Amino acid sequence: MFNKEKRYVTKGINENLDIRLQLRIWNLIDGLKELIEVDYLQIFRISQINNSRIEIVHEQEIPEYKAIYEIDSQDIVLESDAKIYIVSENDYSVIMFAEEY
Repeated sequence: MFNKEKRYVTKGINENLDIRLQLRIWNLIDGLKELIEVDYLQIFRISQINNSRIEIVHEQEIPEYKAIYEIDSQDIVLESDAKIYIVSENDYSVIMFAEEY
């Protein structure tokens, strides 16, 4: 699950989510795989706290997991809060906005 060789990005994510945030999200999943059983559906809520901080809330339902991260935003500006899913199907994974699911 969440094979590194076959990771896909929707057009919406590609055009609207900074590549640095995309990579950070994938890295969070890679780190989680070493700690617990990873569900096929990963949920991320991203919001700009202020001009210099971004909050990422990472959740999964089974087994229940939730973590909150604050990162330096550098020059990343979010136009609005975002809810992102990463879905793992067989041998590939896709990152998408919730409304693209």
